Amino acid sequence: MKQKGKTWTDATGRSVDTWAINPVLKVEEKHAQRIADLGLKAEKALKSLNKAVDDAQQEVYQMKLKDAHIKDYSRMPTPNSLTFSTFDKTATVDIITTKRLVFDKTYVNIIKAKFEEFFAVFDKDEIASKRFSFLREMINSLLFKSSGDLDQTSVNEIRAHKATAERTKVPGWELFVEAVELFDKAIRTETGNRLFYVEVAEGGRMRRVALKYTDA
Repeated sequence: MKQKGKTWTDATGRSVDTWAINPVLKVEEKHAQRIADLGLKAEKALKSLNKAVDDAQQEVYQMKLKDAHIKDYSRMPTPNSLTFSTFDKTATVDIITTKRLVFDKTYVNIIKAKFEEFFAVFDKDEIASKRFSFLREMINSLLFKSSGDLDQTSVNEIRAHKATAERTKVPGWELFVEAVELFDKAIRTETGNRLFYVEVAEGGRMRRVALKYTDA
């Protein structure tokens, strides 16, 4: 980056007339170009790192699984959680793949219908319907919210009332229990984020390598 006469040459070698340049733009140009260059190098390095982790996760898991079968281990390794290191333990890699719980939309519609059956019976009993009116609010807020998504916390709150329904035998309690049990059939798991950590020996102790991301 340099200026000669009325021409400013930026980091890429592009020439810009000085009438468009002021001291602020010069400083911004210098730092923006430097950061962009380093960012591109970091992106390339991270792609290589991710590829290495992909290869390691597959190969290490397969070898651990083969070894577990040969030694007849009762507990088999899982590809979602792997830890391995160098012979001398000066470098350790920990790979964790998280799972995300989701609810099958077809089953959710069946659950909604089952709860509607429950409330059709439940609402006929004025005393019970007033006493347990919070159930309707809780279920409606979970199953009929605008996003259409269920969350595990809310489902667990409803599940907690299953035993109460069985014990008190509120009108239509069997339908309530059936609806709650359907939640278990509706649960699906999807692969979430993969996290990996690298530690290296420095000065007699292990230090975690700083791998920070600004983009998913």
